[in-house]
Amino acid sequence: MQAEYTFTTFTPAEAERITRLNTVTQRDWRRRSFIPSGEGHARFDAFVICEMWVMKMLSDRGVGPQLSKDVADWCAIGIVWHALGDAEAYEGDYEDALEWWSKDPQATWHDKANWLRKQILRSRGLPRVIPGQYFIWWADGSHVWHLYLDEAFSDVSGDERYAGPVIVLDLKALARPFLDRAGRSL
Repeated sequence: MQAEYTFTTFTPAEAERITRLNTVTQRDWRRRSFIPSGEGHARFDAFVICEMWVMKMLSDRGVGPQLSKDVADWCAIGIVWHALGDAEAYEGDYEDALEWWSKDPQATWHDKANWLRKQILRSRGLPRVIPGQYFIWWADGSHVWHLYLDEAFSDVSGDERYAGPVIVLDLKALARPFLDRAGRSL
């Protein structure tokens, strides 16, 4: 039996509370197709909320929505992935979905959460690849996801990427404020 996963949806006002992106800008970004417009009244799931949040953070640092929308979806996958590693992200019958581990008393919450979030991403048709913990927008306008900051910045000698401000988003660190601001399970 395949489990069904349903994401909580948030209103534009709730999206504003979570992302700090005001409803006027949300409406403009929907009109300009930077974010999905939805059916009827706009409602957003965790992935769209995180996309908006990333676009807002990058916009606040001078990267407009036209450029940021191309990376925001991947950043959103990373933020939601990390948020789904927290038991607070779930409600309902998710324990039934974890029935498989009842046979393995040694399984930790980390093991269970990894299995569960893989199932959720698969059910949404999302790729199996999870972006690195750090999203880096280099000074030259290029960008990369990386697992380790020290490796990303290890080759600083004369590289144009470092000739100016660099934006770093820690997708794992953003998961906790996202859950806190959402105020309910995802």
